[in-house]
Amino acid sequence: MTYRNRCRNFLISLIKKYTSMKSLREFFSLERIGRYFSEQRVLWGVKFSSAFLGALICTGMISPANAQVGFVLNQSKFSFAPHNTNDLEDFVWAINQLPSNPDPNILIAFAGRPDSSFSCAVNTHCESDLNSGCVDDVYAASPTLDPFFSEVRTGMYSSQVYMPRCPSGAAIGMRGDTFAAYNPTSSVGGIALYTHTGTANVGGRQSFLQTAQQPTTQDIQGTFATFQGLYAPSSNWMYPFFGASQCGQASNPLACQDGYKVQVATEQRVQNFIDNGFSGAFQNIELIFRNTQGTPSNLLDDKLIQIQIRTWCNFDSIQSTCDEYTSTDPNQNNLRFYGGQLGNPGQTTTMTISSSSYPDYQVLMWTSLGSATSAGHSAAPQLYKATLSWRQFVTMLRGSVFATNQNGANYATVAQFYGSGWGTPENWILSTVRFGQEISNENWDGSFDPSLSAKRSSFGGAMRWFNVIAITN
Repeated sequence: MTYRNRCRNFLISLIKKYTSMKSLREFFSLERIGRYFSEQRVLWGVKFSSAFLGALICTGMISPANAQVGFVLNQSKFSFAPHNTNDLEDFVWAINQLPSNPDPNILIAFAGRPDSSFSCAVNTHCESDLNSGCVDDVYAASPTLDPFFSEVRTGMYSSQVYMPRCPSGAAIGMRGDTFAAYNPTSSVGGIALYTHTGTANVGGRQSFLQTAQQPTTQDIQGTFATFQGLYAPSSNWMYPFFGASQCGQASNPLACQDGYKVQVATEQRVQNFIDNGFSGAFQNIELIFRNTQGTPSNLLDDKLIQIQIRTWCNFDSIQSTCDEYTSTDPNQNNLRFYGGQLGNPGQTTTMTISSSSYPDYQVLMWTSLGSATSAGHSAAPQLYKATLSWRQFVTMLRGSVFATNQNGANYATVAQFYGSGWGTPENWILSTVRFGQEISNENWDGSFDPSLSAKRSSFGGAMRWFNVIAITN
């Protein structure tokens, strides 16, 4: 069903719902409309009903538009392709923390700390490569990197290879082995990531970015490309489940809720996983959903959920699994996470939440329409595709509450986690999409095997594009 038809059907449901009003003028209040424009379209600053917001979008008063920030973002689409931008120098960079005043952009982030044996003050945020710790081969204190340097490690040919370096201290100019690369060519381009842990490729020393920030997970490092749509104008926000509120009046509400869904598709590949016998790794695409009704104006990460769809995963060497999970991170304002794999086409990924106080609860996570999660190297990019319906999304919200041994069946209890109005589909936006990889190397410091080769583990892959759209069927 097209976006226009979804809007038409939703408006019809609104008119039916509000026929008891003295007139539609009470609904489309000039006072409300004037207040909307006077507050510069800051939607969370105006206490619109979700119905009124939906009407504004459908009637064109808030028109779908693209955010020119390296990706496409509007009410029904969030996507990226190589030709959206030309140069990695236009991206924002960070090591271990986000920029203090972010804008809508593509953020490349490295999770790691320098080797403690070197004195180095790492810049945590850099707007360009000229004045920071994030540089390309032109400004680095090392030979120019051949474009095949990226291709061998990630599967993507690129002359734009960027690594963190040490901009000051005793190790000034020292480069790491972890990098991000970019190729703007439509047919073969995209974003490539490479994460290296343990001994550096040359010199036998520890690699520059070595351990993670959190002591409890110091063996885990990662590299991420984050597409930050949250800071775009609110008129550009994507509403993935728009129109699903009318399912309350449907003859079969559950079937109706399954008909409103977000579809995510991406083309990714894994080129390189060097397993030292003490490591595991995964590659994924993440979706971060936010309840605008329950989120304060300062946009704290307290009313959102992060869903991690793993496209590649292998933890065999450390006797761990890639099974589905849900968790809460106290280091990120109790951010709720889900993670899991993709099954064969038509298969829905599920998990069962068990708690001591309530019956087992089944979470419906997403339904695969493309390749299943892989654990082997791919000779070519694989198409991964899945849908997440409003009904499935609600089970994830409720399930994460049950996982804390609280009553996820109670609306008010869920609201404590996700804010007021969490049960209204039109309150939710897709605020962020992330392509990332993580590697866990338990022998990065030689604690299990001190030999140089046993310390080293690395992982590299690439994403050509992603496309997230709101659909109905």
